[in-house]
Amino acid sequence: MERNLDLAEQLFKAAFDPSQYRTARSDAYKRGVMAVLTLKCGGPRDAQTYMPGTPELDAWAAGCDEGHSAWLKHIEGEAA
Repeated sequence: MERNLDLAEQLFKAAFDPSQYRTARSDAYKRGVMAVLTLKCGGPRDAQTYMPGTPELDAWAAGCDEGHSAWLKHIEGEAA
């Protein structure tokens, strides 16, 4: 399983590579991205702790969306 979690970390680092320009993202957003990548790689589910209706929960959910997109891009690349 450690190898799979290494993949999650690798995909996360690629998404937030400091040598590539992208809009700055909050810690909650990044946590959402990592939560999905970790789960997809066989790791534990991240129990989000943000209150409903807060910007932090919105950011976490948006990060989860990016995590799903990053995972899809990864598996499509493997299938090619």
